[in-house]
Amino acid sequence: MINPRIASMRTYTAARKTQLFSFLDRPVVADLTIGEPQHEPDPKVIEILNSHAAESVGRYPKTKQEPFLTEAIIAANLHSKSLRGEIAETQVLAGLGSGELLYSFATACLDPSKPYVLIPNPAYQVYSSATELAGGIPYFFNLTSENNFQPDLARIPREVLEKTSLCYINSPNNPCAVSYSDESLREILLLARRYNFAVASDECYSEIYFDRKPISMLEVCANLDGDNSFKNVVAFDTLSKRSSLPGLRSGSMVGDSALVSNYLKMRLSERKVLPNNVQRASAYAWTNYDDVARSRELYRQKFEIVREAFQAIDRPIMVPDGTFYCWLDISDLNQSDEEFALDLAKQTGILTFPGSYFSVVHDGINPGAGFIRIALIDTVEATRNTVHSVTQYIKNYRC
Repeated sequence: MINPRIASMRTYTAARKTQLFSFLDRPVVADLTIGEPQHEPDPKVIEILNSHAAESVGRYPKTKQEPFLTEAIIAANLHSKSLRGEIAETQVLAGLGSGELLYSFATACLDPSKPYVLIPNPAYQVYSSATELAGGIPYFFNLTSENNFQPDLARIPREVLEKTSLCYINSPNNPCAVSYSDESLREILLLARRYNFAVASDECYSEIYFDRKPISMLEVCANLDGDNSFKNVVAFDTLSKRSSLPGLRSGSMVGDSALVSNYLKMRLSERKVLPNNVQRASAYAWTNYDDVARSRELYRQKFEIVREAFQAIDRPIMVPDGTFYCWLDISDLNQSDEEFALDLAKQTGILTFPGSYFSVVHDGINPGAGFIRIALIDTVEATRNTVHSVTQYIKNYRC
């Protein structure tokens, strides 16, 4: 009556965090744990949702999105990922946020004779949860300061690669806030083609960057092949992060037409489809590049606040490549990131995420241990106040 695979799953990251702070006996001043953008969304999105609400409740949406949404997603990818040529409609599918698409993709890709799924460690837990429910075997590759938080798939045993169906990657990365190098992405692509596994490239933070625009795995494919066939690769994106529309639940997958078509076949039974008014609002948002640039500038200002505040207490930090996260190494203050985050909450009312919650022990280490993740989702002024409190706590910290 109960699926034993669900029972064996590790407790979800957010649930562990909620449990950690459940006995906090003071008001929460700021919650920096949630990756939920709070920038003011474009009011045109709300206008479109409302104006098309009546027509949307009277009929089922198509299993595959409307052509106008397909065209908007294609336009957004060609614009933001520096791609030339064309992308076919068979290479595109919209879904209920990138998380839903990434989760179901494991089921669509997993070949029982090739049970391994390669997963970064630390990472968004959806990758491993999806793998476990689909009956796969997660194989983790560690992202550490020693390897500059870059995936090193060359260290994975050949016998594992030969039995791999899927590899999840995430660049810019949550929680480490780094972009994978061109060389790392190319190596992953070549391994995927050599051993015939799919690559799910989670690019939901690709429009939140600072010094250098991160390269997409789609660009790596196009540069290697000279076309937009994207063999072995599907890239996932969402309006939640780039357009500050987390409640819209609107994402996309673009890539290898064989992989997208296989997923669509599964969706005919799943019926996870965007309502029609959400599709219309999404089409507008995907091509609203000015709003994306406005939001990126706000994140840049907030990271400048972080840089200056940590420099003032003589703890200079590197500004992340992308995302709206800070991945702070606090191991010299306390080896227990969980203990550190809980004490910070007790002393200041500010919630942060223990880094060890994003990872598992692999090769004898938990690569998230000794870090905390901070999400800079609030206003610039609120961020200034919160970051000041955090840095003053660190400055005066006594283990």
